[in-house]
Amino acid sequence: MGNTELIVSIDFGSTFTKVQHTISTSQAFVGVHPPVRPCTFEHHSPTRRSNAVPSVIQYGRSGDIVGWGFDPIVEGAVEIKGIKLCLPHEDDKYPVIGHAIQRRNDLGKTVLTVLTDFMTRLWQVCKPQIIKDELDVSWRLIITHPVGWNTDKLEKAIDTAIVMPDQGNSTYTICFQIEAEAALISELYGQGIQPAYDDTKQPRVSLYRRTGQETNALDSEIVVVADFGGLTVDIAGGRVSTQTDIPSVVWQGATTSHFFGASLLSDAFVSLLENKTRMLLQKLPSSDWFHQALGH
Repeated sequence: MGNTELIVSIDFGSTFTKVQHTISTSQAFVGVHPPVRPCTFEHHSPTRRSNAVPSVIQYGRSGDIVGWGFDPIVEGAVEIKGIKLCLPHEDDKYPVIGHAIQRRNDLGKTVLTVLTDFMTRLWQVCKPQIIKDELDVSWRLIITHPVGWNTDKLEKAIDTAIVMPDQGNSTYTICFQIEAEAALISELYGQGIQPAYDDTKQPRVSLYRRTGQETNALDSEIVVVADFGGLTVDIAGGRVSTQTDIPSVVWQGATTSHFFGASLLSDAFVSLLENKTRMLLQKLPSSDWFHQALGH
């Protein structure tokens, strides 16, 4: 396939990690978009598959890898959950982060080692599902991360686990995408709008309407998306403009990331949502709104 690029997104989560892929080729027909396919993982047995794998790795007493993802816990092994917890600054303000750091330190493992070990296992499962028979292709890897987080170690881990073993056979372009912005782009895509990419393979603010599909977005409409993950809540917003043939989105306010995810659920998270709701609705919701929402 000439001028073919495999586009792979790695949604690196603190609880689960997902990998999706599609193909971009110059030979595609206008208005025809190849499907986006998820990678799947064995879930306790070969007959059960899941589109997400736990962000977990196990080390034995000697420090060797004895399991990862859905693998049963090995007796005597040390399990490091939430590999993504290696990325923030070492701050024990949140117990879940402190526990992950302590387990890693007890094993004598560096952040880079743990990240590389997990990414290596992840890629060993995903690459055969993605590449199949297309060998002469280039790759664009898109990895999501919370805004403001340092991605240097993650980039080195990806280089060691994915790029270097395939050196000389394929060309890789690594792109880091802020989680909240990725969630917003995904929402807009569902409304008939998808991002255009510039020469650096980074998504521009300008977006365009997919051929044959009408967008549901209204002119001047503000779209706000909160990506509620296991560790963080990432929020981004943009204003839609449909005044021209090429709809565009202008980011509204600063993209934010807060340590109020599912594993850290607390009154602080409720306060965050109340403040955001007050800002958008110009009034405070009823006192039991959060419990009502959980009941639906």
